Amino acid sequence: MSKRIRAAEHVVQLWDEAPRLFTPTSEHSMIYRPDTPLQALMEAMPHEEPADDWETQHATREAVADLIDGLDEVEQFVIHAIFFERLSLRKIGRLMGRDKNWVARTRDSALENMRGMK
Repeated sequence: MSKRIRAAEHVVQLWDEAPRLFTPTSEHSMIYRPDTPLQALMEAMPHEEPADDWETQHATREAVADLIDGLDEVEQFVIHAIFFERLSLRKIGRLMGRDKNWVARTRDSALENMRGMK
């Protein structure tokens, strides 16, 4: 078995074993969002920017999810651990058996790849 395949299998195993620190609660679902851009505009106070409506926010989330799905497994793991699990670079490095500089370079590479996929 090649070194690259073993590394990929190791990342998949880490993904399954990684701690799940961020779990959505009912508190997150209680945040009010207008349903449409028009409703957001109608509910905004004068001289204030309207709040993001549900449709816009949902479309943005779907676009980000599609971009993350386009990354390789290692980059997906790093992005998920940093932005969703809120783990430090050092902790991710310990989980993966790498140093934090490698994790930072992987993060930067993943973000650059996501910018290029637009």
